[in-house]
Amino acid sequence: MAWVRVEGPYSYPQFECHHNVHHQCKYHYINHQQDFRFRVINSGTTSTLRIYDYSRGDYGIYRCAATGQGTDGKTATLYQVIEFFEPQHLHHYHGGLG
Repeated sequence: MAWVRVEGPYSYPQFECHHNVHHQCKYHYINHQQDFRFRVINSGTTSTLRIYDYSRGDYGIYRCAATGQGTDGKTATLYQVIEFFEPQHLHHYHGGLG
């Protein structure tokens, strides 16, 4: 399993950079040795990306890819796309009836 951050314009919903010839989309592979705040925790068939002490610069699109062999013998790659953005402020209406 591999986690990447998608940087630049991307094609939604696939988030494929290599099909995006006219835009400068690229993948930045998550490496905790380059930035200690990022941790990838793999357990069995589950992978979790944790970002400690995140900042606005960390907001964006993250993608996990896992490749394996199916029961039919064919290789398949699955993707999980995570959109990590700043929470929107909620506005509550405190009006009465009438």
